[in-house]
Amino acid sequence: MKFDYGQSVQIFETAPAKFLEFGSVGSVCGVDQIETQKRSAEFDAPIGTPVYLIEAPCGNAIEVPEIHLALL
Repeated sequence: MKFDYGQSVQIFETAPAKFLEFGSVGSVCGVDQIETQKRSAEFDAPIGTPVYLIEAPCGNAIEVPEIHLALL
């Protein structure tokens, strides 16, 4: 995994709009991995890709695949 709990990350502006719903910055508060074809299609990322739960400054959270994140 590329990011640790509590780290601040930025969601790339080139990410699909659904991942930018609560802004482009937040903190890692969870991590999972895409293990099924259904989740792969949902996130448009291959099986095995880490998916991070990102908490935005407003308190809302969203799952974002690692390929759309960078460390702040």
